[in-house]
Amino acid sequence: MSDFETVPVGTMEELKRVKAERDEYRRLADQWRDDWTAAMDHRDALAAHVERLLGCLVIDDDGADIKKVSELKEAISQSPATSLTRRDLIKQAEGAEMVSEDAKMRIEKANAIYPKFDNSGYRQCIYTADSVAANLRQQAESHQ
Repeated sequence: MSDFETVPVGTMEELKRVKAERDEYRRLADQWRDDWTAAMDHRDALAAHVERLLGCLVIDDDGADIKKVSELKEAISQSPATSLTRRDLIKQAEGAEMVSEDAKMRIEKANAIYPKFDNSGYRQCIYTADSVAANLRQQAESHQ
């Protein structure tokens, strides 16, 4: 018999135990990652909510004065997730506006080099990006 055909006593049980332990560590790591992600999402939602609440205040030399009582009450009554959604929609709208501005810049550069440049593709891009940005800003306003 070769050494590969025999297994020392207890090796298979030890292998099963080690595999079970490995699987448990994987499960715990997955659970920890999910918990961590949820905690970070919650933190972001709370931060956006606080930003929105602070936006209702005007800071002057004497302290903080309420700018709009009704706006502050509305912001307080909404969940932090609503503020996070609103913030994310505004960020997406800003991204679409950047695409539009970039396309406008590219048209200017292309026309400076080649005046007969067909810029219809860029114009469509600008139109689409501006439409998307307006739509996202409108959605953000509905989350106010």
